[in-house]
Amino acid sequence: MKKLLEKLQFDVLEDKPIKVLICITLPIIIVNVISVFTASITNSIYSRYVGQVVFTVTGLISTIVSAFASFVNSTYSAAWIKTAGSYSKENRGKAGNKIYNSIYAITLVELVCGAVFILLAEPIFALANIPTEAKGDTMTYYIWYIVSYIFVSVSGLFASVHNGVGSAFNIFVINLITTFISTFSAFVLLGVFNLGVTGYALLSAFNSLLSLIYCIIIVARKGVGLKLNKENLKPDFKLIFSITRYGLLIALQTLLCSVGYFAVSIQTNKYLSLDYIAVTAVSLPISGPMGALSSAVSIFIPQNFAAGKTERVRKFLNMTLALNVGYGAICAIIYWSLGRWYYSTLFTDPNIVNLGAQYWMWYGLGFIFVAVLYVVRVFYDCIGMSNVALFSGVSEMIGSFICAFWLIPTFGNIGNTLMFPISWFIAASYLLVSYTLLKKRIYHQCDMNRLN
Repeated sequence: MKKLLEKLQFDVLEDKPIKVLICITLPIIIVNVISVFTASITNSIYSRYVGQVVFTVTGLISTIVSAFASFVNSTYSAAWIKTAGSYSKENRGKAGNKIYNSIYAITLVELVCGAVFILLAEPIFALANIPTEAKGDTMTYYIWYIVSYIFVSVSGLFASVHNGVGSAFNIFVINLITTFISTFSAFVLLGVFNLGVTGYALLSAFNSLLSLIYCIIIVARKGVGLKLNKENLKPDFKLIFSITRYGLLIALQTLLCSVGYFAVSIQTNKYLSLDYIAVTAVSLPISGPMGALSSAVSIFIPQNFAAGKTERVRKFLNMTLALNVGYGAICAIIYWSLGRWYYSTLFTDPNIVNLGAQYWMWYGLGFIFVAVLYVVRVFYDCIGMSNVALFSGVSEMIGSFICAFWLIPTFGNIGNTLMFPISWFIAASYLLVSYTLLKKRIYHQCDMNRLN
């Protein structure tokens, strides 16, 4: 057993790229297969203990809360990118100050953004055309989700460090824990305590808090100094500002996308029925491998690019991109095949089932294109070129505007249904073309890093 665990360890800077990729992604993919079944149980819990209101609320407000979450999530992503070198074996003991300053940056962004989103709730809801009959439940979900999100973002930071210093076994365990906790939490908060929409809003925070405890234990065992002493807790305002600034640049990409999606949401709430809105809130947890490959890029690229290991960077990018696009095609087939059956397990109205099957058919197609975004956009962020990645957000926004201001008013449901495929196709095309044009410059800078 000891020998097996040793083989599951990996060194980002020295081990073969394929080994690093497998050690990071395979555990997540295995758990993702399991999560397909647990998600069905979880959705059934939602349907049984809260009802259709869960899916309606999520459909009405998902774009807005996603925009909020993107700001905080981008901050912990920036924190990892800026401090990744501090978690090498020889530096881990002194990395505690980096973690606590990362938490300071996350908390700062969380407080500011949370206050802004809550104070502007009424005008945001008015602009989003939230129906009067759904406003109460939607507001409850909105406020509790934002207030509790700090646990999600801090957990995300520790998960990034955990994945960077851990092993394939550690990554498997944390993802397995997260998967089963989601179902358990849904049963406890909704079934046992009957918290309704409030409980649904708190699920992410509750899950993250439990995952955070595990990550802290593993990170500490791997030698990262986490003691609550003066040296670790001392604010480094230069680092906090650097993380916050780069995080906002990353978030701006998502914000541009969110502007487009919000425009679609406004038009959807104005022109389309609540039955259709409900079906857009249902999805399968099969994008996990894409997230795993994206995580692998965010773990592997920053350290290797900074070390000037050009061939390792090039090989890893090409490998992850090819794998992700291939998996995107598999996702499309799954959505095409299971739509009618899956919606019939959640809804009894044949009309809603038909709407859901049509939605999934086109939504699935978009996974082929979004696979490119998962890899290339993150790659740009990891090498300090978020300004280039920013325009992929512009591209997504343009695609969403086409759907919001032309397709939805003119053609109805199909306008919303085509939002993701069109937006992701335009953004993916931009990223691939820009990489082709900038490739020489990128790898020249990587070579220069080796000489510095």
